[in-house]
Amino acid sequence: MHTKKMKTRWHLAAGIAFPLLAAAAGPQLDSLDPDQLHLVGSQCAFENKAGQTMLASDWIGKFWVKVDGKMVEFVTRQPDDEMQRQSEQKRWHDVLQAGELTLTLDLRKTGAHDDTASYQGRIELKRGGAVTRMAVAGGCTA
Repeated sequence: MHTKKMKTRWHLAAGIAFPLLAAAAGPQLDSLDPDQLHLVGSQCAFENKAGQTMLASDWIGKFWVKVDGKMVEFVTRQPDDEMQRQSEQKRWHDVLQAGELTLTLDLRKTGAHDDTASYQGRIELKRGGAVTRMAVAGGCTA
């Protein structure tokens, strides 16, 4: 009888825990092809550790990620003087909103030349209480 109670408790715990784990799964970030964006001029691309492009930008204020198989566009609201200040501090931090998604960039500048800059850090994508975090590295060119 003791074993039957234990099995019942396990099934009850599993029945509660597994749906909670599924609901807590973060949005799926998929790789994207920046060439499909047809960007002209300044642009950025950031890759995951496997070398797949996970984030692209026009380096002016628009950002793209592929979430659950669909391209999503974010637009920064950060003023130019704040972007300049962060650049001088070798940081790039921005919080972007698109519908129910929030994209946070937390990047550190690792190099810069006349019309280029390289960065590494992480991006974070939230939908409701679910979060997906990913290390990225890449850069921008004019």
